[in-house]
Amino acid sequence: MDKNSWKIIELVQLFAKYVEEQNDCDIDNFCRHRLKASSHWKKEDDHPWPMEAALGRTTGRLSRFADIYSKLALRPLGFNNIDDFVYLMGVYRMKNPRKGELIFEHLSEFSTGMATISRLVDRGWIREKKDPDDGRSIRLHITKAGEKKCMEALPRMKRASRMVFGPLSEEERELFLWLGGKIDRRHTTVHEQNKCQTLEEWEQVWRSELKE
Repeated sequence: MDKNSWKIIELVQLFAKYVEEQNDCDIDNFCRHRLKASSHWKKEDDHPWPMEAALGRTTGRLSRFADIYSKLALRPLGFNNIDDFVYLMGVYRMKNPRKGELIFEHLSEFSTGMATISRLVDRGWIREKKDPDDGRSIRLHITKAGEKKCMEALPRMKRASRMVFGPLSEEERELFLWLGGKIDRRHTTVHEQNKCQTLEEWEQVWRSELKE
């Protein structure tokens, strides 16, 4: 029997043991269990932060690092800030969105989103046009100059992203993206369906969600 066959047998035995010990024993949970149990997963037992605080701190710091490197990438291209690039790419990707759709997509305050859109219009990177199906709405269209600016920025932003996620392997990046995407999609759905104003109201919504 070759080496790979023995690995398969070992994996089957580990799964059988997991099924005996756990009630929730589907393949996805088993894989996550093995990832956590592997030597690559190093838990910092002496970490001073509770789990919720540690998650918030880590994601917040990653966002800060991404912001730092992104500013360096965009500065030579004439972007005022990260929002200008994100909104410009949003218009390019969403194909003529309404103003409100673009602002909601990026989770901005309405006034901040409108100011960003105005800057892009003034620079000639996007243009406004009345929605033919709804005269009260304005749709945004990217210009040739805007498309050119996007194409100039993308390679530089890719370099910035590599700096942020450089410590991760390709497989780890895919896992990170999958986990982040799962959270993002759930939050997006909940926010689209609810207009809560206080922390307590949002907590009630999420308690209901987690019971489903």
